[in-house]
Amino acid sequence: MIKFNKTAIVLAVAIFMAGGTATFAQDNLVKSLNENLIYWLLMENKLTL
Repeated sequence: MIKFNKTAIVLAVAIFMAGGTATFAQDNLVKSLNENLIYWLLMENKLTL
């Protein structure tokens, strides 16, 4: 499987946090997509925050 480095994880988290600044219509979609991305990254890398 693809291995993610810390930069990719930090970028994903930054995108996730930035999702809160999107317009209301985009907000739910962005957060949903990024929550799934974060979850996938955590599961793939067996990480803990």
